[in-house]
Amino acid sequence: MAAIVIGLLMMSSAAIWAASIGLSTAITSAIVPSFIQNYGWEKGFLLLGGMYTAALFLGAFLLIEKPADVGMLPYGVTEDSLAAEAEQAMNDSSTTVIKHKDTDMTYAQALRSPVFYLLALSFVCFAMISTFTQQIPIFFTTKGATDVQAGMVLSIASIVMIASKIIMGIISDKLGATKAFYIFTTIYILAFCIFAETDSITILIGTAMIYAVSTGVPAVMNQLVTFEVLGKKEFTAIWGILSTASSLGLALGGPLRGYFYDATGSYNMTIIVSIVFMVVCLASFFFAVTIRKRELKKA
Repeated sequence: MAAIVIGLLMMSSAAIWAASIGLSTAITSAIVPSFIQNYGWEKGFLLLGGMYTAALFLGAFLLIEKPADVGMLPYGVTEDSLAAEAEQAMNDSSTTVIKHKDTDMTYAQALRSPVFYLLALSFVCFAMISTFTQQIPIFFTTKGATDVQAGMVLSIASIVMIASKIIMGIISDKLGATKAFYIFTTIYILAFCIFAETDSITILIGTAMIYAVSTGVPAVMNQLVTFEVLGKKEFTAIWGILSTASSLGLALGGPLRGYFYDATGSYNMTIIVSIVFMVVCLASFFFAVTIRKRELKKA
């Protein structure tokens, strides 16, 4: 349904959509555990099943068979390409070339391009490090914070995460998804650098808010930069494969952090490793964008 929601202002629309997921998750997380505690797991699963059924039923009304019915164009089609196709149909020599063929990657081209795999590496690294969110309360208690303070930090950070997703969309609309990705990745690295250098609870709380600003990058920015870097001609097929990079990162991140913490008994090494992976993330993305720009110039 995200493909339907995303219109002309793709970046902001996608960000609002992602933020709504975070908000609904926060609400559900507050309701479902209490329901399960009071009524048991069996009824809890029935509640979740009912919620999914309601969402599926309501979502069916959002499905549009013809994008033109709501004033939109299918993915891979632009006003320029439509005009080019119309002109080509009227020209027997068929000399007109559709503009997006020179700029947008096909699915087959993407799989053969290093750009695709560099983006995937970048997405994997960022998603791996974003799993630190789950360990923020424990990290704060190791720094001397009380359980109440640690819980408060996570709650406030969750609110910041929701708001930041909307901000990501706005910045992407203004500056472009590529520049926005650079900005939020740099902010993330900065947060981890501060985590590594201070034991002050006050500074750590502020840093956690800085950290939270960029945590939504995998949910919002990944698909936006894929759209911007690789194009929208076959975006759905390309993103269908590339989106698994974040899932892989999330699957690897937790065990990796646990290993370093168990091996050292401290989060110091974990944070240093996080910084290294984020530098790899930033470098991979930089090379992906640079190579893609060179390919476009040659085209």
